[in-house]
Amino acid sequence: MKNIKTIAIFLPQFHEVPENNKWWGEGFTEWRAVQTAESLFEGHYQPKKPMNNFYYNLLDKSTMVKIQELMNQYGIYGLSFYHYYFKDGKKILEKPAENLLKWKDINVPFCFNWASESWIRTWSKIMGNVWGEKYDEKIREKDNGILLEQNYGTEKQWIEHFEYMLPFFKDSRYIKKDNKPLFIFYNANQVTYFDKMVSCWKDLAIQNGFEGLYILGSHVEVPFKQMDGILEYQPDEAIRCVNNHNGAKIINGVRCYEYNDIVEQIITSTPKFNKKTYFMGLTGYDTTPRRGQNGECILNNNAETFCYMMDKLYEKSLQYNNEYVFIDAWNEWGEGMYLEPDDINGYKFLEAHKTVFEQYKDKLVEDKIDTMDRNDYKDEEIEQLKSQVSKFKSFFEDAIGILNIIELRKNAFSLYFEENKISSVAIYGMGQLGKVLIYEFIKQNIKVLYTIDRYVGKINDEIKMFRPEELLPEVDILIVTAYDYENIVKNVNLCNIKKVISLKELINAVNQSI
Repeated sequence: MKNIKTIAIFLPQFHEVPENNKWWGEGFTEWRAVQTAESLFEGHYQPKKPMNNFYYNLLDKSTMVKIQELMNQYGIYGLSFYHYYFKDGKKILEKPAENLLKWKDINVPFCFNWASESWIRTWSKIMGNVWGEKYDEKIREKDNGILLEQNYGTEKQWIEHFEYMLPFFKDSRYIKKDNKPLFIFYNANQVTYFDKMVSCWKDLAIQNGFEGLYILGSHVEVPFKQMDGILEYQPDEAIRCVNNHNGAKIINGVRCYEYNDIVEQIITSTPKFNKKTYFMGLTGYDTTPRRGQNGECILNNNAETFCYMMDKLYEKSLQYNNEYVFIDAWNEWGEGMYLEPDDINGYKFLEAHKTVFEQYKDKLVEDKIDTMDRNDYKDEEIEQLKSQVSKFKSFFEDAIGILNIIELRKNAFSLYFEENKISSVAIYGMGQLGKVLIYEFIKQNIKVLYTIDRYVGKINDEIKMFRPEELLPEVDILIVTAYDYENIVKNVNLCNIKKVISLKELINAVNQSI
């Protein structure tokens, strides 16, 4: 029997590194984004300030001592360090974890959470994490926008990665479940050969005296065999559900959600794909320090509702025999997710957690084999899997269609628009397909009047970006690159749009016109 343990997500970007100084300016750390944030509407609490102006440096041992003291005082069991490991073993922001490994007298349980995607600028044509949208410079045609490229390699690289992590795994403070080091994939479905790589790692772990690895995957669209469980990342999952019910509102360009609506989605969620699922709460959310008016914000977050949510998540963890519950985050100040005390709430969120922790500390989960992980998915999960397969198939077909036109039929898009007397274009969806399309249009001197996206910010200073709910300017044609075409058309104000067409329809029309 084991008690429930809270693990908080931990961001190690509170110290200088050469890469950040190069990309965002000398002396850059997460604190600069926090300190330069602006209040964008009435009641918008920005910039957020740590209590007593504690703008710490994570390379100082005294900082980690202070964090340990707070964790112990308020019932936080461990920290899940974001792990930034890129192509050819390139590491960044690794020093806080490496220092903790050396500082044996600091008793902070920890595990790794691999942010397994490339770091990119807003205008990059590849998929990845757009970290500093607010700080991006103007577009540079010769720059592919990749800051740090992710490439998962083959077995040789998998072994090298494991060997780097092995000293951490062997540390007595590294969090283990049944002698299996806990490891999280932040974006599991992006990882090439996931099952082969994890199988390799598990074999290496056994060779080094462990029972294997305990692997959790987040942002899971299709579960993998080697995944031991799913971590339901928040607020991402809750925001998706609220958006599906049109529960957002736009305030001065910022997409806003009510904390109560987000909490309701979190506490009513159920296990995914019939796999072991761990739940996550959050203190708040506000990406405007990093994204400006292109950001998202949760309104009216408060410690009382946070306490209620954590109580429900502990209760649900008992129900599903979960040893761990997660919080996003300990110190994600640039996205408004932090347990650390600030100048407005003080220790209220930490105190709320302690209240729940004390209530449940003597309640134990059963130490037994999980029987949830079977293949008898619920009907809605089967439909979700079918939808994902259709989505990936459509993406692949559209990508090939665009590339064929670009490679084999030069200027075909501009000729098509000229023949059909289309002089102004708008594009919905700035995912990978949308980016490829917009840059090809720019090359062919096609006038892109504006773009639309629910989440992504503008990728070109010359082209305006709108949210779907906003009143859109008049345009001859709107091209929808996103997969869910029919729902998008229903939820966009089309009063000034002369024609709407899906990307697939555009590709077919261009091919037929040649």
